[in-house]
Amino acid sequence: MPGSVDGLGLLAIIRNRWPPIALVVTSGQIEPAVEDLPAGARFLAKPYLQRQLGQHLHALTR
Repeated sequence: MPGSVDGLGLLAIIRNRWPPIALVVTSGQIEPAVEDLPAGARFLAKPYLQRQLGQHLHALTR
């Protein structure tokens, strides 16, 4: 991401402003540690299958 905020920083901002929003983090370069993700966020490594994304979204919206 361009600018001073990286993806994990953006997630923290979203979690603080809108706590109920479900978050799925994707990356093809890094795999963040669980403790680096906001509470309730899920990580999905790229490349991923549509089925995998669907599983994460389903788990987050139950």
